[in-house]
Amino acid sequence: MGCRVFDNLQVFMLELNKIYNGDCRTVMNNVDDSVIDLAIFSPPYNVGIGYESWTDTMSDVDYWTFTEQYLRELYRIGK
Repeated sequence: MGCRVFDNLQVFMLELNKIYNGDCRTVMNNVDDSVIDLAIFSPPYNVGIGYESWTDTMSDVDYWTFTEQYLRELYRIGK
């Protein structure tokens, strides 16, 4: 993946048939509209799993806000 940094903003250059691993909200936020054919991700399910870098015990309101964020981004980038 090509990645340039401008004033702490990462601009991703997507490569064909490449897997990107990261916070889906951050990665998808850097993708143009209507360019993705398929996205596969496994978001936290908010059931208390002990992730290394994620708190999986959000309030219901926070969890649904998080869910809405990534689903809106997924809708925006999908063809």
